[in-house]
Amino acid sequence: MKKLSTIIITTLSIISQNSFAERSGLFAGVDLTNSTSAIESQWTYKTDKSLDKLLREDTSRSEKSSKIGIGANVSYAFNYKNFFIAPGIAIHSINTNDSFAGGYFEQEISIKSRTSAKADLGYEIANRLAIFVPVGINIVNYQIKSDFILSKNPYTGKGTDASPFVGAGFSLKLVDNIYLNGEYNYTTINYKKTMFTSTDKKTIDIEGKAHINVLKAGISWNFQI
Repeated sequence: MKKLSTIIITTLSIISQNSFAERSGLFAGVDLTNSTSAIESQWTYKTDKSLDKLLREDTSRSEKSSKIGIGANVSYAFNYKNFFIAPGIAIHSINTNDSFAGGYFEQEISIKSRTSAKADLGYEIANRLAIFVPVGINIVNYQIKSDFILSKNPYTGKGTDASPFVGAGFSLKLVDNIYLNGEYNYTTINYKKTMFTSTDKKTIDIEGKAHINVLKAGISWNFQI
């Protein structure tokens, strides 16, 4: 009886290890995204002779905007005793548009896309299910429009910002080599400062940041290389 128990336990252990140690190798996938963003801008109104002299300072915030987008990703997973790390890269469209009009200025930020370098740190909690924490760096592309009521020269330009991000996700094996993935990411970017000279020779600086939340759902294919 003791020998039979030992055989059963050993067999179950081998089966368990074989069934769990599946997330390894090359993964390539496509995603459908739902991105939301909101911007927070601060403007300062200074004299033209002494930039240290602050006449007025204020902060404005926009309402949240939301857009559906698409993306693609590729990663390579290394598995050890149900734990895995999967470094990879991804690109996603965002296309959110945030704007507001303050008492003295108007601003509009269009967040176009992001390219990410990340690593998924995960654990296989069941035969087909794994959870993971994605951490990495985004490069976010955006377009900015700013206008000050006392200036004759509105500003329009493009920019990029690199910033870290973090999130949470899961991966569910549907059939051999095909996985359903869900993921949430949060990041904050700082967009470029806009400077104006008003008609009364004052200096106005406008700068701020955008808060970006991204939900992703996608399918990935596993290639054992």
